[in-house]
Order: sequence, then structure tokens, then C-alpha cells
Amino acid sequence: MRRGNRTNSFGGIKSSNRSSIYGNSNRTNKYNLIEQVRIDKINANDPEYNCLTLTNKKLSDDDISRVATALSLNTVITSLDLSDSNITDEQLAILLASCHQLSKLKLSSNYITEEGVENLANHPSVKTLDIRLNKIQSKGLVALFANSNLSSLTVSSSLTSTDVFDEVPDEKAEDEVLNFKKKLITSIKDSRLNLLDLKLNYEHPFKLDILHALVQNPSIKSLSLSNMLLKDEDVEILAKNTTVIRFYLSDTKITGKSLISLAGMRLLVLDVSNNCIFTPIREFSAFDKSNKNLTENDKKHNQFALQGLQALATHCNTLKTLIIKNCLIGDSGVKILCSSTSIESLDISDNEIGFNGILALAKNKTLKKVILTNNKWEMNEKSAKILARSSSITSLFIKGSISGMDIDQFESNKKLISLDVMDDNEEVAARIIKNQGFYRKKLKSELLVIFLILALDWAKSDSSSYIRKLPKEVLLYIISFIDFESSYLINKNNQQIYLLANFVFNKIVDIKNSINQKQSFKIIENQDNESIHFNIKFFTPKRKKLEPKQIQEQAEPENNKVQKNDKF
Repeated sequence: MRRGNRTNSFGGIKSSNRSSIYGNSNRTNKYNLIEQVRIDKINANDPEYNCLTLTNKKLSDDDISRVATALSLNTVITSLDLSDSNITDEQLAILLASCHQLSKLKLSSNYITEEGVENLANHPSVKTLDIRLNKIQSKGLVALFANSNLSSLTVSSSLTSTDVFDEVPDEKAEDEVLNFKKKLITSIKDSRLNLLDLKLNYEHPFKLDILHALVQNPSIKSLSLSNMLLKDEDVEILAKNTTVIRFYLSDTKITGKSLISLAGMRLLVLDVSNNCIFTPIREFSAFDKSNKNLTENDKKHNQFALQGLQALATHCNTLKTLIIKNCLIGDSGVKILCSSTSIESLDISDNEIGFNGILALAKNKTLKKVILTNNKWEMNEKSAKILARSSSITSLFIKGSISGMDIDQFESNKKLISLDVMDDNEEVAARIIKNQGFYRKKLKSELLVIFLILALDWAKSDSSSYIRKLPKEVLLYIISFIDFESSYLINKNNQQIYLLANFVFNKIVDIKNSINQKQSFKIIENQDNESIHFNIKFFTPKRKKLEPKQIQEQAEPENNKVQKNDKF
């Protein structure tokens, strides 16, 4: 493997020498000082230093030994990145013997073989492993998939039929190969992986068998086959999987036929970027059936693409995120995708989106995040004004799509959380988002005050209001029907509003006590894949230290203060 100059991840210096990561003790410069600071943090068990990165280094055996010694005494570092660092099986064995607390390990682009993989298979704590671009063949793949400790695996294999037969004697070759294939398929079916990023070469002898095995695996939720040459027939097989909810298929050469198959899956996230979805003919002529530049195959190809997009928009009602960059979907494709009532995040960068596509995006009511990077086709002032009027989009990325125009018009959209524009407009965009942040914070506070007033009145035993007479469940039920005008501006749905109100009512006694004690409080919302829950934090505000002049002003008679204020 050819090695050129690499960047030192500690100090940023470039070096082609095989020197220790600790630097030369005879040299005292700022780069070595930074290195020593990091090493000191490892030795000191610094709780904030839980990730060690040593990428793009030519680590010697002495370097590995010293790192292993430092890590053997450390109980904090759980993530280690040694990508592209000339790591061998022997060096890996030394590191693994010293690191029993590691949960995340990156070893891409090294010299790890079957022997190193077998050592990894027995490691008790590593849960996430990236071992792509190494020398892994048959036995290594079986060992990795059979590793019950792993939950996330990124691996590539350039195995060929010749490699398989070379591993066994000629007289037993056929039987041994069949036996190995059986072991491999069984290990994939029974794998406990939650996330798999797999890349096989086009001539892999067991490619089709592996795809069928993936269909039968019940635990994989996130599957990436990006940068792996696939046929539409391969995707048709994979689409039979019922457990995968995140599917990444960028740069796989699939066509619109595959989209029709994928629409039958219950996906949350789908990435089909950089594929042959539409015929690459500019000026949207790919959608014109009468265009003389289109062959019959082109027309058929594009028809499948339109049907595929329609199938995704109509039938895949679980889909929340669609990434379809550089597929030439044009306005026609955007219009179809905007008919979906489930997609909330849409990346359509590099797709030659025109005015009609922008109009469709602005009319959609479910999109929250839209990435329109590098869509210069008819992106003008009028398009920008239409986007600014969207009632649902909170994050908008238009870098490389509009240039040299006044983006202040986006300030009218109070729901925007992020706005990514060209470099010459970044300061204006930052100001807009900052102002929107202050506005949203004000609206959140106003909504919380409403719930506090209702809850305090409801909890007051001598209150004569109708609120006090209602059971809490009935009152919350009524609140759930109130259309709070600010809810969409603070990017909260009806469920979040209801859960916040319920939390305030449940904690109102504690909140009332904190108010009486002149304490402040903060309500924190936490979300995971399954639920939303709130926590409350009480604290005493820190009083600002007054300057001597301010202390003197406070001690002056009240009439003097009035006279001073009258001057302003």
C-alpha cells in the first residue's frame, strides 16, 4: 500500500518519518507539547477525554507498545481510531490485550488479516467496529458475523472465486467451499448486528447467497450497501426484509425499478443518491416523451423512475427521510415526492430543480428539512420568496443554488431554525437565525406561562374558578383541543404540547415551592426513538457582582436616583 505524507492528528504537522507519537525528546516545539498534553490526559484519566484518534500515522511497534501501556491504566477512553496507520495483526493483538473498556474501534485501511479478526472476535467490550479496506477473506467474514458482542459492523471484502479455492487443497476444494458457504450464510442469518455497512466486490462468489441471508436476518435495523454494484433484481431480493428501517444504497447503479421494490418496505430512512434513476439529459428533456433525443429505452427507463417515485410517495407511508441527491429527478420528480404525507426530511441536491419544483416544496405541509444544495436551475428571487413562505420547513440548505441575492426575505419565516446559504450571505443568515431563536424562545416562555397559570389556579384549594372544579385529566383533554398559534413556530407538535402541559400539572407543587423560595427552574425535553419525556431542574440564580460605582448608586437616596434617570 502506498503511503505519502500524512497529517499528524495531534499537532497538524506533516511528516513522512516513522517517528514515535510522543515526538523526539530532544525537540521542544508546540506540536510535541500538544502531543504530551494529550498523553497526560490519558494517564490522568481525564473524564472529558474518552476518544483517542491516531489516524494517518505510520505507527511503529514502539509506538504501539507505549500506547498500549498508557491505555492499560486508563478507564475512561472507550473509543479508539487507528484508521490508515499501518496496523498489523501483531500490533492489534497488543492493543486489544491492554484495552478492556473499548466499545468503539476503527481500523479501516490497515493490514488486518484473518488472524487479527479472530482476536477481535474474542474481545469482550467492542460493540462498534469499522474494519473495511483490510485483507479480510473467507474465515474473517465468518468470524465477524458470528461475533455476538458486536452491534455495529462496517466491513468490506474483495474475495473472489480464486481466493476461495486457493485456501483449500485441490482434491477437497469443492466440498470445502460448499462447507464454508454454509458457515458464512448461517453466521449472517444468526448475526445479532443492529447496524451493518457491507461492501462486496462485483465478482464476489457468494454475493447472491449473502443477499438472501440478509433478508432472513431478524436483528439488522440499519443496512448500508453503498458503493457496491447492485442490480435491480438484487434490490428486489433485499426488499423482502421486514426488519430493516434504514437503508443506504447510494452509488449502487440501481434504477427506478428498484424504487418500486423499496416502496414495499417499512423504512424510516432511504438513501438512493448518485444512481441511474433518470436518463442524464439536461433541460428536463428526460421527461418529454416526444423529445427526439430519447430512445425507447430512455423513455422506458424514465417511466420506471416516475413510477418508483410515485410508489415511494404513496405506499411507503413510514418514510421520514429520503436522500436522493444527483439523480436528475427534476421538477416532475419533486412534485411527485411532495405528494407524500410522511416525508419530513428531503435531500434533493444536484437535481436541476426549477421553479415548479420550488413551488411544490413550498406547498407541502409535512417537510421540515429540505436540502437544495447546487440546484442553480431557475433558482432566482421569485423562487426564494416562495420558499420563505413555507409553513412547515424549519431547516433549509440552498448553498450553491442562489447567489448574490438579498436573503433578508427569509426573516419573515419565523419557523426557520437553520439556513445554509452561500459564503457571501453567511453573516446575514446567521443574524436571521439568531433573531428567529430569540423569537422562538419568547414564544416558548409565553406558552409555558399559560400552562403555569392554569396549573397554579387548578392546584389552589380556595380557588373559585371553573378550572379548579375540573379533574386534571378533563382539563388536559380540553387543552389538547386548543390550537396554539405559536406551536408550529416553536417546532412542537400537538403531542409535545400535551405532554408538556401534563408535566407542568404533575410538578406544579414543586414549581410553586421553588417560586416561593425565589428559585429559578428549567424544563428540559428529552426524545428518543420511542418516547418523549421531560425533566425539571431547579437552581438559584447567580447574582452579578456589582462594580463600586454601582454599589454607590444603590446606596444613594431614592430622589437622587430619580434625578439621574430624568437625564436620559
